[in-house]
Amino acid sequence: MRWVRNLTAVGVLILVVVIGVIGQTDNADPLVLRFLAYETPPLGTFWWLLLAFITGTATGFGICFFGFVRGKMAERRLKRTVDEQRRELDAARGEGDAPG
Repeated sequence: MRWVRNLTAVGVLILVVVIGVIGQTDNADPLVLRFLAYETPPLGTFWWLLLAFITGTATGFGICFFGFVRGKMAERRLKRTVDEQRRELDAARGEGDAPG
């Protein structure tokens, strides 16, 4: 089954490269972006689309990373609380078992 996964990964990679090459050749016209008084250097439309995709992907990963770290910290706090309560419970059970 591992070879099927590897073959699928290679097939998807080849497909992405082919789509990228087609996109680059079809969108090779230079494009200048203007915002207020700023003008960017002329680049092909494909490169602007690629830059926008990479920026969006990095932003999404960054937002998810901070949420992931916050969740891990909350999980660690909860585990610590559970461990403390378990120790208290074990201590309370130990006191009740002692002959009186």
